Amino acid sequence: MMSIEQDVKTLEDDQQLPIQVQRDLQMLRPKLAYQYGRVQGRDDDPQKAAMGALTGILSEAIALVGSDVRRFRNFMDFFEAILAYHRRYGGRAN
Repeated sequence: MMSIEQDVKTLEDDQQLPIQVQRDLQMLRPKLAYQYGRVQGRDDDPQKAAMGALTGILSEAIALVGSDVRRFRNFMDFFEAILAYHRRYGGRAN
């Protein structure tokens, strides 16, 4: 995520995201689905259900970004807030 963010850092809000950034961002969707699939347990297990919900929310948010730099920045703020919350409540840093 950090490398994607660096590629957008110098762009103005009214510019479009470069095609490679759009591609890299969209590739996060199957990676999220893969990580969800790796979580052990039944679908109604609380940890698996939480990961499923998070995967769905982040996947939809990524889809909404499109080529809009402002939406990308909003997504990054949202993602960083989720990550900070996760780390605050005992989640691993990596």
